This record gives sequence, structure tokens and C-alpha cells, in this order.
Amino acid sequence: MNEVKKIIVHMGFHKTGTSSLQSYLRRYKNELKPYADIYLHEDFGHLGETGRAYARFTTIVRRLLFRRSLRNFLASIPNAETLVMSRETFCGIMPGHRRFECFGIYRVNPVAKILAREMVHGLRNRFGYEPEIILLYTTRDRDEWIQSAWGHVVRSIRMTLNKDQFAAKLKNVKSLEKEVKKIQEYVNGAVVISASLGELKKHPLGPANAVVSLLDLPSNWAEKYPMKTVNNVGYTSELQQRFLEMNRNIKDKKILVSEKARLVNETRAERGFKPKF
Repeated sequence: MNEVKKIIVHMGFHKTGTSSLQSYLRRYKNELKPYADIYLHEDFGHLGETGRAYARFTTIVRRLLFRRSLRNFLASIPNAETLVMSRETFCGIMPGHRRFECFGIYRVNPVAKILAREMVHGLRNRFGYEPEIILLYTTRDRDEWIQSAWGHVVRSIRMTLNKDQFAAKLKNVKSLEKEVKKIQEYVNGAVVISASLGELKKHPLGPANAVVSLLDLPSNWAEKYPMKTVNNVGYTSELQQRFLEMNRNIKDKKILVSEKARLVNETRAERGFKPKF
């Protein structure tokens, strides 16, 4: 049985290049196999959703459910010299989602730091104290992050706040880098690091370099296995405004969902997919 020496967990945050990063790891999962075992969204089962569930309702029961799901997942995977896990719900849920119908979530902590501690505790229980554990958080300029998060929730749920109102709700989140520092102060037994999307975009591998740079790969890796286009449709500010108007004016949920889907499909047909971090 292989001895586990390094465990890298990309914990989040939402809207910081996570889709691009995970798409790269998924595309080259087999090529990366000699260097690391990669685990992504489709591998975690209920584990990813228990992080979201705990963020919605921060009860001891839901925290214990996350702990149990983590234990069961880790028990199901074999040892490898290096393990990589990536799932943004390990830091909770994207701001703007709701606990109750009228009670939105507009904080990153304390959920993110509690889930970080649970992650380290679960990894230590499974693999012992010898492996190096790295908790990685990708970050983003605050204004860009708020714009991207608002654009996502105004499309995916009935968000009725405009961008400025949404940003005002997040006044306690000064920056994602500061949120990482809070996690660093709270977590023992692991290295907590961050990688800025602004800097990652300058690298040929984009956001994926946040993880790739932590692996012992050949020097020509990026040239041999380049980043491919990430086919996320890019929503313009005009399109986001239309989503907002729909959220405010269409009362029937089924009709709202249908009309949004129609608008997205029309946009795709008109201009195709637009690369978006």
C-alpha cells in the first residue's frame, strides 16, 4: 500500500475560477495519475452537498453529517502518495442563497473555517499525522467577485437585489484574502494558502496552476498539457438586468425558470459560448 505524503484540498471559494480549475483536472485526470489521485465533484457523492447544507443551517446535526460523509468518503478511497480534492462547497455556499425564504446568506465565515477544521480532522483520522495537508483557497478581487457572485445568483435563483444592494449586504466581507487569514488562525495541523485569480490568469494554465504548481510535475507540463477553453456562457450586464427584472416580476416559479432557460438558450444560439473564469 502506498504511503500518503501530501494531501491538497482545494476548498473554494465560489466564483474564483473553480470551474476552469476543475475542468482542467478532469480533462487530464489520467495524465496526472502518476503524480496524484484526483477527486472532483462527481466523486464525492453526498459529501459536497453536506457542506452546502451545513452553510444553510449551521446546526450541530448538519455539522456531524458533514463529518460522517467525509469519513465515509475518505474510507472509500485508496492511499496514494499525493491526493488532490477540489470542491467549492467545502467552504459552504455561495453568498446570496437563502436559509429561509427571506433570510439570505451574506457571510463566508464562520462556516468556512469550521468546515476547514472538520476537513483537517477527518484527514488526520484517516491518514494520520505524517502527510502534509494543504488547504488551498482561490481568491479574487472583491468587486469582481461580488459582480460574478451576483451574476450567478440572479440567474440561478430569485435574487431581487440589484448589484449595489447585493454588495452592501456583503459589507462584512472585506476581501477573500482576509477570509483566508481568518481560516489560517482557526485551523491547526494544515498549511492554509491562497492563490489570486488575477495572478493565475497570467499563467498559461490559468486557475488550474493553483493546484498544478503544488505537484511535482515535469517542467514542460504546461506546454504538453495546455489549458483548453472553458465553455461557460458569459452573461452580459444587460442579460443579468433582464434576469433581475424577471425575478421581480414573474411570480410563478415554473414560468420564471422556463423563461430564464429560454433566454440563456437564445444567448447561446446568438453568440455561442464565451470563456469565463
